[in-house]
Parts: sequence; C-alpha cells; structure tokens
Amino acid sequence: MKSFFRKLVSVVAVGFVASVLSATLAHAQNAKILKIVGKGTVTVTRAGVDVPASENFSLQVGDIVNTGRGVEVFLQPYAGVIATVKERSHAAMESLEADNALLDMRLGGSVVAQVEPNKGHKFGVRTPKGVAAAKGTVYNVTVAGQAYTVVTMGGSVAVFTGNYTTAQANSMASAGPTAANNGVFLSPGSAVVSSAATTPGQAAVVTTSSDPASAVAIQSAAQVAVAAIAQVAQGNIGGQGAAATAQLAGVVSTVVNSVPSAIAAVTATAATAAPEQAAAIVQAAVNAAPAGQATAIAQQATQGATQGVVQAAGGNVSSTTVQNQISQIAQNAAQTAATKDTGNAAAIAQTVAQSASAGATQGAKNSGVDANTVAQTVASAAATGAAKGATTAAPAQAQAITNSAASGAVQGAVNSGASAASVSTVTTGTAAQGGANSVPGAAPVTTPTVTTPNTTTVVPTPNTPTTPIVPPVSPSL
Repeated sequence: MKSFFRKLVSVVAVGFVASVLSATLAHAQNAKILKIVGKGTVTVTRAGVDVPASENFSLQVGDIVNTGRGVEVFLQPYAGVIATVKERSHAAMESLEADNALLDMRLGGSVVAQVEPNKGHKFGVRTPKGVAAAKGTVYNVTVAGQAYTVVTMGGSVAVFTGNYTTAQANSMASAGPTAANNGVFLSPGSAVVSSAATTPGQAAVVTTSSDPASAVAIQSAAQVAVAAIAQVAQGNIGGQGAAATAQLAGVVSTVVNSVPSAIAAVTATAATAAPEQAAAIVQAAVNAAPAGQATAIAQQATQGATQGVVQAAGGNVSSTTVQNQISQIAQNAAQTAATKDTGNAAAIAQTVAQSASAGATQGAKNSGVDANTVAQTVASAAATGAAKGATTAAPAQAQAITNSAASGAVQGAVNSGASAASVSTVTTGTAAQGGANSVPGAAPVTTPTVTTPNTTTVVPTPNTPTTPIVPPVSPSL
C-alpha cells in the first residue's frame, strides 16, 4: 500500500512539474521577433555571444536584442504585447512571464510598448532609475546613459524610481503609485523627463507639452508611436491588427489634443511607414479636432499624410494605388471636416485639395522627382478626393465644392514648386467634377473652368504651408 501511494505521489509530482514546465515553455515559445523593418543589422546577444537574428527568432530570458542604424524590430514578449525596438537600441529580456514581462533598456535606445487593452496584460520597461509599468496602453521609453524619458500616448503608465522587481512594479501599478513607493501616473500626452542627475530614490516629475523640454519629447514619442502602431495595423503583426487599428485612433487623438502643432510631422512619419493606414490616420485626426479646429487639423494632417505616402512610393505617383491613397486621404479629410461644418464645405474642399496636392508634390520632390512631372497627377487625385468628400457632407453645394476643389488642387501643386502650365486644368477640373458627381443625391455639376491659380474660386485661397515636413521621414525616426 505504501508503495502504491509513493508511486501515486510520484506520478502527481511529475505531472505538476510537467505542467509548470509546459507553462514556462509556452511563454518562451510566445517570446519571439515578429518582424524586422529596414536594412540595418539585427543581432541577439545570448550568453555573451552575438548571433544574427531574423523574423520568428525565439527569445529567452537574458537575451539582448540589438538594432543597427536604419532598422527596427517588432518583438513579442508574450501574446498580446508588442514592443517595437527602434534603431540603435539594446533591449534585454529581463522577464518573459505573461504577468511580469519586462524589457531592460538600460543599455540605451528607444522602445514603443503596445499592450492590447481590456485583456489584463501586464508589461514593463526598466529605466536607469526604476520601472515604467502598464497594462492596456501605448507608451514610449527612451534611454541615453542615465537619462531617460517616458511618454504615454494612450491609457496610463505608472513610473517608479527605485530598484523594484517586475512583480513589485506590477503590484504597485495595480494598487496605484504613491509617495511611499516613489511612483507617479502618466495620463495620455504626459511625460517624465529624467536627467542623469535624478537619484534613484527621487520620485519622477510628470510634465506636459506646456514644458518646452517635454513638448520635444512628446512630439518625438508621438512620431515613433504612431508609425509603429500603423505598421502593426497594416501588417496585422502578431495578430494584433484589429487592436492596433483601435489604438491608432486613440493615439492620434492624443497628438491632436496634446501637441496639435506636431500633427503634420506625425502623419508624415506614419504615412511613410504605413501608407495603407494614412487615410484612417487623417480621419482620426480630424475626428479628434476640437470645435472650430477641424479645418486646420485637416489641412495639416492631409499635407503630412500625402507627403508621406508619396515618399513611401519613392516619388512614383503613376501607380494607381498611390493615386487612390492620395484621393482617399483628401476624401476622408474633407468629408470629416465638412460634416462638422457643412456651411463651409466648399472652403474646406479647397483647403483640403490644396493641402493634398502640396503635400504629394513635396513628397515627390523629396524623393528626387521633378515637381512638374507629378503635379498634374497629384492635383487630379487631390481634387477628386476633396470634391467627393465635401460633397458627401453637403450634396447641395456640389458645384461650388467642385470649383473650389479644382482651384485648390492647382494652387497646392504650384505652391510646392510646380509651374502652373504643368497642371492640366481640364484634367483637374474633370477629376473634381467626377468626384462630386459620384456622390448619390448630389446636385449635378459641370466641369469648372480653372485656368490659373487663384481664379474661379469660391473663397480666398487658404495659406497652406508648403515647406517640407520633416524630410525625409522614415519608419526608424
């Protein structure tokens, strides 16, 4: 009988150990490199030896992911969490357990943490002075020597100073940061900017974009965060496409409300990284615009997004895909803004068409393509989209909208360096007419006569900025 019980206990013990090992192995199998973007070198340091890394490379506790110049890595500590390790960074796998996953960034660099919301997932990043812990959020951590910044773009992040373990940080984050544990909460659009002189036992100081140093950090974090999330959404990286799409709208809203002056740069960077998401990003930005600011936000977001889309295509606007992307950006911007202000639909169409045309032409120039070579094509696409979008919001104003969209598109190309002669006014006008006439229930329109910029306009030509927006932008900024 005793022999039987000993065997039974042994079997139970073996089963328990096997279960624990199986769970541990499951976490280890989930930890991997999902995608590598760029042409730089990526290595993993394991037991002191650097080995080349590739997509689907399995990661272990103690591994260090190293990215070279011009390359970034999307890695998965465990299912539901994606960390984008930016260029020239070193991310050490301190813990890969689902409830206590942690990356150690003390060797330097930048990482965007994207945690699927409403699933209870926990994730943290170790800084030189402590830990930034969160669940269901998006945030960026950048480390340079003993200095670091933490910027929250969605949800909230708890930042602690002190030598806390992962489990301690997560426990304190759930209970709430206090003076006793040297912790603070970061809400969307806020930051911790810590200098090298900050002592480990000194609580972090939360700042916003009203502080000049923080404004720079928040804008930089916004650019890398939106670009990273847009790529996850576009490529459904790690099966997180739907979650990323939802998070993208929230992060863009944070940018609009916290650093609206950065919206052009942010949309340009994101559209270059993920052009298929550009129209959705612009729509999210205009949707988030405060009362009375929809047209201004549409103007900035449209110019940035079209510039990024064309730069992503290397200046090639002959592609139907690129033309459709330009048109869709203009359509989303014009429709969303005009829905908020239907009385100014024609003026909005002109502003958006001009911004789309200017941005796309500038994107081609940044890619080494002569502005005159692309002006007619981008003007046509911009006019079509803006006319269709604004007419959808205000169908009774179709003719005025068409005239304005055509005029704005021509002016935008000229403002970015194209000659008026290079823009076919007949083609541009026909495109705008076709866009407006494609809206069910809209009043029929005739082809507008647009011979030179600033003629046949319904409203004065808006002063759209035509200076390059952070050229050249890239996914690894």
